[in-house]
Amino acid sequence: MLPLLEDVLAGGVAKALARTAAQLREDGAALDEWAALARQDVTVPALGGAGLEAKKLAAYPASVRRRVLRGWLTAGGVAALTDASWRSADELVGRWRGQGEITLAGEWVLARRHGRLVLDSPGTVE
Repeated sequence: MLPLLEDVLAGGVAKALARTAAQLREDGAALDEWAALARQDVTVPALGGAGLEAKKLAAYPASVRRRVLRGWLTAGGVAALTDASWRSADELVGRWRGQGEITLAGEWVLARRHGRLVLDSPGTVE
């Protein structure tokens, strides 16, 4: 496909794609650093581990918020986190309307309680 694009667009496609890839790597690294700082900012003590202060987390842009959630859930032991599950987790933060807890892979339960996201391991739901 690349040779066809080079021919049709009169060259420079490979270099442009390489530049774009480099820019995306830099942007990704910057977002990862921002998310690490945001996670420190929003992490609070919770029964059985650490929770996330939902209102504070909601103030961050969606891309940062989702990186925080993904990292926190993975560190908490949730394996096989799907796009749909971490987007549902993000709705507990960014689109809160009193919805109930969500069940994640491995029977982990994520809930918003008293303004905090808490993660309950399988078999320990309150």
